[in-house]
Parts: sequence; C-alpha cells; structure tokens
Amino acid sequence: PFGLLADHSRWQPLDEVKSRGLMAPRLPPACDAYVGAMGGATTTPRDLAAPAGAARLVACIDALVKANPKGTTWRAPAAYRDTVAGGLLLTSARWPPIRFLSAIEQFSVPQRSGTPCSRSRNRDGGTCHGQTCARDFRFSWRCLNQSASRHELLATFVRCSLDRGRRVAGRGSPPPEAASLAASCGARRGGTAPWLLPDWRFVSESVSHTLGFPDEAHANSAADSWERMATDGRFARLALDFVAAVAASIDVVALAEHFDDSLLLLRSRARWSLQDIVYLSQKQRQPEGARRGGAADARTSPAAAAALAPSALGRAGDAPSAAVRARSTLWLRPHELDSVLKRNWVDTMLYLYFNASLWKGLGEAYPGAGGAASLDADRTRLAELRDAARRECKQ
Repeated sequence: PFGLLADHSRWQPLDEVKSRGLMAPRLPPACDAYVGAMGGATTTPRDLAAPAGAARLVACIDALVKANPKGTTWRAPAAYRDTVAGGLLLTSARWPPIRFLSAIEQFSVPQRSGTPCSRSRNRDGGTCHGQTCARDFRFSWRCLNQSASRHELLATFVRCSLDRGRRVAGRGSPPPEAASLAASCGARRGGTAPWLLPDWRFVSESVSHTLGFPDEAHANSAADSWERMATDGRFARLALDFVAAVAASIDVVALAEHFDDSLLLLRSRARWSLQDIVYLSQKQRQPEGARRGGAADARTSPAAAAALAPSALGRAGDAPSAAVRARSTLWLRPHELDSVLKRNWVDTMLYLYFNASLWKGLGEAYPGAGGAASLDADRTRLAELRDAARRECKQ
C-alpha cells in the first residue's frame, strides 16, 4: 500500500544543516559520551550495535532532536507530505551487513576488486549447478538460492579485498591471525580497491547516501565511517545531526527483519484495517539452513550468523564450533564483521535508531497489560490473511 521513498529520491534533510548551521551550539553530553566510547581502545562496533550500545545512541539522537530550536524545519519538503492529506513519510531499511552483502553480489564487487576465488572454477569440489559452483563468485540467482555459501563470500571479500593492506595506525589493530588470513588470499588478481569503484556509493553506506548524506562526506577512501567519527569531530557531528534529521523527518520505517510488525505500526498510524496491509513476497531467498538441510548457526560462525541476522549479534564474538573450523578456514571472524559494520556505520546508526523507534511505536500502539497479547493476535491474523491471499493467487 505504499511506495518506498529510499530507492531513488534525493530529498536532502542535511541541506538544512548546511544552510542553518548545526542543530545546537554543541553536542549534548549523551552524544559526547557516545563518540567518546567509539574512540575507546577496546570498544568494537559490535559493542555499540548491541542493545546497551544502541540505547546510548538513542539517548544521543533524542537529545539532538529535543535541542532542535523551534521554527527550524527539519521535515522533508512539504510536497512529499502534502500529496495526500494527512499522509505519512515512509521508507524501509535492512540490517546493514546483509544489505552490504547483497550489494557486493549485485554489483559484482568481488570480481571487480580482484578478490581471488577460493577454489578453481568447477574443479576442486563444492556443489555445482551448470558452470556455477558453490565456491565461485560469479553467482547466479539460482545458485545463490540453492548452494552458495554467502557468509564464505563475505569473509573472503572482507579478508582479501576490503581489509587487504589497510591498517589504521595506532587504532583498531587487527588480531594476530589477520596477517596469516590475508596471506592465505594469495596474489591479488588485479582489480580496483573497492572504495574507488564508481558505484561504491550504492554498496557502502547506501541508505544514508540515498537519504541525502553528502557525497563529499562519504569520500571514496580507505577510511571508514567509524574511524572518521572516532577521530574527526566535525564528521562525527555531521553524521549524528544527519541521523537526527532523518529521525525527525520520517514517520514510519519498515524494517525488513520485522516487516509484519512494521506494517502493523503503519496500520495503527494510518488507521487502516489488517486487510489493507496484506502483501505477498515477490522475491524471497531461501534461508541457508533450509537449503543446506540444517540449522544455519550450526554451519556458520557466530560472527557470520550476526552478519546475516541482527538477532544473533549477542554471540558474534563467540568461537565457532569444531565442525565449522574443521570444514573450512572461510568462516567470518569477529574482527571481519566489525570491518563491515565500520564501513556502514552511518547506515548502522540509522538502523539501530529505526529499530528502537519501531518497538517504542508498537508499545504506544498496543499499550497496557493487554497490549502484548493484542499485538500477537494481530500478527497471527495478518499471517492468516497472507496465507489466504497466497492460496487464492495460486488458484
């Protein structure tokens, strides 16, 4: 029932940051504390993406929005909101690591950046479909849905291309095994550094790019957003003001990982019926565990599970099982997941704030002692309506 604003529009809430100056004379204490934590010697992106870290971000952004002086318009252009009387401004978002993985697949970034294939094409094992094998990088959609190990692709790309030869002096030193892992990549097969590719803006920090974060701030360089926020106060202020501007502008964000719940919140805000939010999935990737005949977390490292689903983030630093270690060296390490998060930290902050806003909004839409039961009942009813629509469409 709604179109997605984030695909191609270029509304620019940050234009007002440029023209009016920063939101407040200085960062609120909650934001100073948040940026200070990013600069901590032992703080990782996983720490600040976990619930306690996300709560610190929410406190910062809420303080920035509250500090917004009266009369300053942080809303999107009126044309969007006034198209329909009482309309809502909407967008959608996915967990940034899985969106990043989809983007490097879509734009063939591993091949273009010289990431070596982990095995010879169609020779050294792995399930093959025609000329495309599980260990190749030239994946077809059919192969991706049947055999390809996405977490191994991500691990190899981060290890052999994204992080290769990149070291930030004096900060965020990689673990001792990183050097040996990089050596296992072999010789670079030509290609361009990923961040120098002309369409890298659609791969790294693509949501913030689309919603108006200035291209010059997302300079194509080896530096990632996390490092820049931790070391450059102006960039940190720019990024936090941007997240606050988006938070003050968008009414409902549909999270891919909680899509039904997002629609239930939209239904409450728009005063629609459950029938109004029934939908059918037009493209749906089969979960890795289902296509491999087992639970996904039994065949991947905890860090890989967290890259594929934010609900697994709490265990991302755990060691993988002996079976995973024996099967392959291509399991994603915690510091490699951190690299993905760092490369998409502005997007990650947006996602963390949107996620908190979703549950806060649902708490307001389904209040009181019976709220949780009412929400569960609506989830069940929506699933039943979707199943009925699916059966009818198949007929």
